[in-house]
Amino acid sequence: MRFSPTPFRSMTSCRCPGKGYAFVGPELKDPKYVGEGAGIAVRKGNAELVSQLNSAIDGIRASGEYQKISQKYFKSDIYGD
Repeated sequence: MRFSPTPFRSMTSCRCPGKGYAFVGPELKDPKYVGEGAGIAVRKGNAELVSQLNSAIDGIRASGEYQKISQKYFKSDIYGD
């Protein structure tokens, strides 16, 4: 993850997402700092939502949709595939 020193107010009022912003500095991917894989925050004890999220992720990965999205927007696959 990399951040630009752009003030928060400017980011929230922009009507053209992405314009005028850039990633700066090295990409931080070292598991020492960011851990392994990815995560979604879910309220403790909400097993039903966790199950729904896992099913949805499994579904888009099985259909190939996840791969399309990942290739379009990201440099690497969070699953390491």
